[in-house]
Amino acid sequence: MAKKIIISESMAKRLVSEGIINESGVDDILKNREFKKEVKDITLDAVKKDKDIEKEIKKIVAKSVENLFKTLWQRSQTWNNNI
Repeated sequence: MAKKIIISESMAKRLVSEGIINESGVDDILKNREFKKEVKDITLDAVKKDKDIEKEIKKIVAKSVENLFKTLWQRSQTWNNNI
């Protein structure tokens, strides 16, 4: 049975800087379809279990969309003339 090792981003950076692992190995892991699916599943489970996280995510998304439209409106002269 395979063992799981959980490595934080800072730990991965340290391992790369010390030459224990190479960056291409990390890139291969991060680009792995199974890895992406597992991270997505873990994230969705965490959000479903904790409603406070879900509320914070909704606030962040709403604020981001609001800022996007505000920026588009403020800079409408630059793109409006091209249409």
